[in-house]
Amino acid sequence: LGKDAEAPLVFEVPPGLSLSCGDAGAAGAAGIAEMLAILEDNMSGLYEGSSWGWQPARKAEELTHPSARFLALREHSTGEGPGRLAAFAHFRFEADDDDEPERLVVYCYELQVAEAFQRRGLGRQLMEGLHRIGAALGVPQVMLTVFRRNEAARRFYAKLGYGVDANDPANYGRREDYEILSLDLR
Repeated sequence: LGKDAEAPLVFEVPPGLSLSCGDAGAAGAAGIAEMLAILEDNMSGLYEGSSWGWQPARKAEELTHPSARFLALREHSTGEGPGRLAAFAHFRFEADDDDEPERLVVYCYELQVAEAFQRRGLGRQLMEGLHRIGAALGVPQVMLTVFRRNEAARRFYAKLGYGVDANDPANYGRREDYEILSLDLR
């Protein structure tokens, strides 16, 4: 990503953690497995109560898609392999609308923080990282999908300045169990 930006991106990382950015190959099979475990712990109940249902194989496909990119915060190594995965953001550069694409956006597929690391500002740091990446590359917007039942996540994104996107199904008379949010970066 840095080669397309005019200046290198600098991120503040909490003490005891390291930040990495890469694709599924860089994350490795063990890293993807850790992401899936955190995702299942945090989200399987919400998915089971939704029209989508919990489909771990589908989530694995999303995480290993060629377009998938990750920002990940991990504990420093203890000398016996990598430290625990604390949090990650799964994102892609995609068209803003599947039916009538107008522009490229950063689409955040997942923002997940392991239970032992929650309430420490890691989610905010990862989202701010996505904002910086998008702005550095001239991408005008970050978009994401959130379950309507996930009140904590909806409050979190509202505090970051996200609002309901023009592409949200409710704007077309459809009531879904999710909504599409966005934040303009310009």
